[in-house]
This record gives sequence, structure tokens and C-alpha cells, in this order.
Amino acid sequence: MSDGEKQLTETTQEDKVSILQQPSADIVFATPSDILEFDSEKAREIAAFDDSRIKILGHREISMEIRGERGKANPSVNLENFYIVPGLNGRLKTPEWEDHIEWLTGRIIQEGFREDCPLLVFPTVDGAGNQKYGIISGESRYHAATRAAKRGAAIKSLPVVLCPEGSSMEEMSVQVATSNSGKPFTPLEMAYFAQRFAKWRKEPAEIAAILKVSTNYVNQLLRIAAAPHEVRSMIQDGDVSFGTALASLTNDSTGAVESLKKGVAMAKAAGKTRLTNKFLPEKQAQKAARTYSVDMLSLLKRIHANEMTMGLIEEEERLALTELVGKIDQLANATPESIAEAKAKKEAEEQAKKEASAKKKQIAAANKEKVQQRRAAAAAKKAAKPSAAKASSSTTKSSKKPTGTDAKPTTRVRDQSAAAAVDNEDVQQHPDD
Repeated sequence: MSDGEKQLTETTQEDKVSILQQPSADIVFATPSDILEFDSEKAREIAAFDDSRIKILGHREISMEIRGERGKANPSVNLENFYIVPGLNGRLKTPEWEDHIEWLTGRIIQEGFREDCPLLVFPTVDGAGNQKYGIISGESRYHAATRAAKRGAAIKSLPVVLCPEGSSMEEMSVQVATSNSGKPFTPLEMAYFAQRFAKWRKEPAEIAAILKVSTNYVNQLLRIAAAPHEVRSMIQDGDVSFGTALASLTNDSTGAVESLKKGVAMAKAAGKTRLTNKFLPEKQAQKAARTYSVDMLSLLKRIHANEMTMGLIEEEERLALTELVGKIDQLANATPESIAEAKAKKEAEEQAKKEASAKKKQIAAANKEKVQQRRAAAAAKKAAKPSAAKASSSTTKSSKKPTGTDAKPTTRVRDQSAAAAVDNEDVQQHPDD
């Protein structure tokens, strides 16, 4: 059994909800506590995060004690001077998060706060207008250090690194989303980041590059973030699995709530405690079609063979019915030769599509190269113009210099003497020369 299969087996317990993260075979799961926190006050702060409300202080607005310390660790920032910017960090306060903070607190009490792991901060103001340092990276360590201090640890300040001058809130959010080496973000936490970046007009592929996941996974995260409250409630109550809810949202986002409710009722009527895919209305319809497929086919053929009945049907439906019966007969009367022929035809069509796609990419690459070449040529031409103008100006000036008897012999002799002195290393040139 592969590692991916082992992980899948381990995460299929009743108290865990799984979604597949592509392109790897790893399974990322969300616990019911994650789902519960998805509708918490902290979650609403994250979802409603508005960077226009956050003030980032400039260099001149920063207190003198840390001015000029950008990019350098400064261990003198007191605990009370830090500020948790509402909604900036995507962490949800789940029991698992609480356990993680307690573990960090114990480590800090035993070993102290590591000076080589400073917090990344930016200068801002809190709700009362007091100058503070908003935490970009290291919020969990800050919470743990604060708890450790309350329990007797000799910690009054923490080392920090000030973010570069001119950093935007978007850049800070990217830093928050990628600085999770200690405890990886859960799918729901990542969903909020994906939603935030989408609001900033980033494409799924760009978001995927930031979060280091596949584009398909980002699309799943965005659907999770936008899921109706009723869907999340059904997941939270354990009536619907995470994967089933996601599949229903993907199939029909507008009718997902009603479909899931019907499915839950069907599952409970069958004595099940949880909805799985087979109890969804669309799956039930497919099952019914398979069960009565023989009777349906017999009736379909009788209708098709009755000219009077066919004459009463609208032309569009009549043609569709004839085509359907033809496809059924073709499959029913298939021979090894016809199957091989159909397979070869399908493979040829797929190959043609691949070749067409490759040709489009080749043309796009060639066009891109041409554009780059034109830009490079234009840049070279633009750079050559000042040089040509300068050369022309120098030529004009030299043509105006006095010649013959108009020249000043004393200046010329002095210049020659200075040049000789430099050649003989008797005169040291200025560093700017």
C-alpha cells in the first residue's frame, strides 16, 4: 500500500472529513471543529478583512527607537506593543489550534523564546489610535509567549523584524499565507486566503502558486468559502460528508441546499446517519434508470416503430429519439471489429486535439518571442538615441574649440603636466573620478 493510500485509509474515520489535494496523493482533512469555527466571530473577521481600514505607518511616522532598524532583529519590542490585526491571519481558533498554542507555551517555558526566530511585523495603529506593531508572521508564537509570561516565564519583549518600507497589505497577506511551517493551515483556513486573493483579482493559477497547491484545489477552496450557511451546517451536524457537499456544489451550486436536504431525508429513511453520494437525488435517478432500463428500452423502441406516434412528436424531439435509438442499437449489436474501429476513431480524435493544442501553444510561444524581440529592439533604439545625441553634442563642442593661435598654451602645458603626474602616480585621483 502506498503512503497516499495509507493516508486515505487513516482519514476516512467518521469524525474526519476529507478532500483530495491535487496533484499529490495526499489527503487534507477538516475536522468538525474546523467546520464549527467556519461560522465563528473570528471567521467572520477573516472573511470581512478590508485592507483599506488598516493604516501602515511610513518611515517618518515610526518612533525613533526603531527607526532605521528595518530588516534587523530588534529584541526591545514589549509584549503590550504588539497588535493582532483583525482578520489578517487566517487561523481559526479550533481545539486543535488551542492544543498547538499550549504545546508552544510549554516549549517556551522550558527553553525560552528563540531569538533566532523573530516575529515579522509592520508599524500600524490600534483601534484607539496608539502606535503598535501588527503581526504578519508569528502570531501563534506571540500568543504562546504571552501565556508563558503570565505563567512566570521571564519574557517581557520579543525579537522582531520590521517589514520593508512600502510593503502593501496584499504582500503581507501572501507572507501570512506562506509562513505556516509550524502548523499547516487547514482547508477551511486556506479557503479564506483563496477568497481574499480572489477579491484582489488574482486568478486561480496565481492563488495556487501562492498557496503551493494545484489550480483545481484552489477552485475547490473557493467553492467551500462561498458555500451557503445551510450546507456548512449540515456538514457541522454530521449529516453530510465534506466530499458529498463539495460534489453537490460542483454539480449544481444553486440547487445544492435542496438536493442535500432531500438526500439527508432519504438516507435517514434508509436507516443511515449520514448522507453519502448514493442518496443524492441525482444518484437516485441514475439508479432508477439502471433498474428499469430494460423496460424503458422496450417502450422506447415501440414508440420509435409506431409511425403514427412519431408523427405526433415535435421534429426536434423526434430526431433526438431516432438518434438515441440508433446509438443504443449500435452498442447492442457491436462486434469486435466495430469496437476496435470506434476505439481507433476515438484515439484519432484525441490525437488530433492534442496536435491542435500543441500547435496553438507553439504559435503562442512564437508570437510571444516576436513581441519580446520587438520590445528589445525598441528598447535598444531608445537607448541609442541619447548616445547619438551626446556624441553629436560632443562633436559640436569640439568643433568650437579654439585652434592655432587662438589656443591658450599655458593651459595646454598645465593639462599635460597633470596628466603626466597621474601617469607617474604622483597624484591620487578622487574616488568619484
